[in-house]
Amino acid sequence: MKTKEYYAAKYKKFIQSRRLRELPAICERHHIVPRSIGGTDDPENIISLSPREHYLAHLLLYHSNPDNVKFAQAMSAMIYGNKKVNKRELTSRQYEKTRSIITKPIPQKSQLLELYFKKKFSFKKIGSTYKVSDMTVCKWFKQYNISAKACNDYGFCVPTKEALAAVIKTADTAVKDVRDYYGVSKSTAYKWLKQYELSPKQKIGIKKSIPPKKELEEIYNKIHNLKKIAKIYDVQHALVAKWMKHHEIRYRNFAKL
Repeated sequence: MKTKEYYAAKYKKFIQSRRLRELPAICERHHIVPRSIGGTDDPENIISLSPREHYLAHLLLYHSNPDNVKFAQAMSAMIYGNKKVNKRELTSRQYEKTRSIITKPIPQKSQLLELYFKKKFSFKKIGSTYKVSDMTVCKWFKQYNISAKACNDYGFCVPTKEALAAVIKTADTAVKDVRDYYGVSKSTAYKWLKQYELSPKQKIGIKKSIPPKKELEEIYNKIHNLKKIAKIYDVQHALVAKWMKHHEIRYRNFAKL
C-alpha cells in the first residue's frame, strides 16, 4: 500500500516537472502550497496547469494527506462539480473536457504584450478584443507573470470639461457614455465627472449613510412601499430593505409590493 510520503514526493516531482515549459492553451492557476495550510498568493507559490494537471495535482495532495478536510473538499469540487447538474463522478479527462468548453484559450504572451505595451490597450479593451472580462485578462497576465503598468503609464490624459460634456448624452448615462467613449473603468469615468462637477447620477463608489430609525419608520408608515422610499433617497430598494432590517422595522415582502 502506497504511503502518504509516497504521494507527497510524487506531488513535488509532478510540480517540478511542469515549471519550465510553455503554458497550455487552457490553464488554471494552482497554489503549490495550498492556502488552507498557509500557502500565499506570491508568484513563487503559483503555477499554471492544464485542467487535467490541476485535477491530478489535487488528487495527489488529497492522497498525501487524506485527513485534511480542505484537501478533501477541493478534490470533491473537481470530481462532482455542481451536484445539482452532475450526478456522477468526473475523471481527470472528463474534467478537462468540461473546462475546455467553458474556458477561453489563453492568447500567446507576445500578443498580450503587443496590445498592452505597444498599442496601450487597457485590460477592458483587451477583454473586448478576446470577448472576455477584464478579470480574465488580469488572470492571463498573472499566468504569464506580466507586471501591470501604473495608472499614469497608460498614455492618456484627463479630458477637458468641454470634451466630457460633448460625450455625455444625458445625466442618467453620463458615466456609461464617458466609460465607453474613452475605454476606461466606471470609477475613472466617475472621477473625471466629479472633478469637473458634472454631477453624474450614478454614485459609483459612494456609500449612502443609513437614515435614523424614526425618520425611516415615519416615511414607511406613510408610503408602505420600499421602491418609492428608494426613490426618495436615490438608492436601490434592496438597500432600503437592509436599512429596515438593521433598524428592525417590519415591512411587507417584495413580492407583495
